[in-house]
Amino acid sequence: MRIPFWPQGYPDHQMFLRGVLAYLKAVRGTLVCNGTTGLLLTIRSVMQRRTVGEYVILPSFAHPATLQAVLWNNLIPIFADVNEQTWGLTEETIRAVAIDPRQVRCIVAVATFGFLPVLPDVLLVKDEQIPVVLDACQAFGSFSYAGEGSRQPTAYSFAPGKVYPQGGGGLVTYADEDEAFWQSATRWGGAFCGGLNAQITVALPSAFSIKAVEAEIAERLRLVALYDMQLGITAHRRFRWNGQFYPVRILEGTVDARRRILLTMHDAGIECRPYFSPALHHRLPGHGARLPVTEMLSRTMCCLPIYPGIAEPKQMVMMFRACVEEEGCRLSR
Repeated sequence: MRIPFWPQGYPDHQMFLRGVLAYLKAVRGTLVCNGTTGLLLTIRSVMQRRTVGEYVILPSFAHPATLQAVLWNNLIPIFADVNEQTWGLTEETIRAVAIDPRQVRCIVAVATFGFLPVLPDVLLVKDEQIPVVLDACQAFGSFSYAGEGSRQPTAYSFAPGKVYPQGGGGLVTYADEDEAFWQSATRWGGAFCGGLNAQITVALPSAFSIKAVEAEIAERLRLVALYDMQLGITAHRRFRWNGQFYPVRILEGTVDARRRILLTMHDAGIECRPYFSPALHHRLPGHGARLPVTEMLSRTMCCLPIYPGIAEPKQMVMMFRACVEEEGCRLSR
């Protein structure tokens, strides 16, 4: 019999949760049915804390699910540009948004490609203290050099393809002082949010395995080092990255160079994908944001497949490099 849902009171569920929270050094947490629902409820929880404003500042260079979590809370998205080096929001890009901060309910930062943004829990913008929440659905296992995870209310994902997948489901972490707000948010969500989705036929492991997570991340980072060496790319990393994606920008060449390169790789059975194209502000009619860095990244960014057990990774990267050189392009992180 297929069990579609693990309720919060399930003993193995709680044992798994305790292990995950210890690994993340998080004070509090709740397992939810998926990462998007986790982000929806995370936003909902800070809405209980800050009761003014109907706008949310978020990056346009992000997955559509981030935008959906904002819209499902009946809030209005305001898109900010991102930093060219980190691909995420910074205090400078947030403060550059032309909106009265008194109308902003919260800020949604994104750990793009698994890289944690460096933002405080609450950002002071013109005397307004605006709470920051983090979409870390791509960043489970990423830490700062101090060994810290996210300090903000944070949503993670255990979906297939993520680091340490559990066949579906997600996690939200938050601080002690957020408990009352979180309880209010989960009551609003009802039973749909009160457990871990099980989209596979095997049982949820009762014990969270740090060894298994670290082994997977070590293998991903081994592949990152191989890809970097073959492509001649180096990048400064300010924290322990989980290797969730391998992002690379295809620069110069013709307008359609990226499309042709990706089609060639696809025809060879290799799924290299553009990210994030189109950017989120192009998905909402009439949104007139001018976001030059986001536009540039959407035109040039792609991700190579990277996961434990990938077949012939060196040959795959060499083929990608040959396609790039044939188009007269160069690569950059």
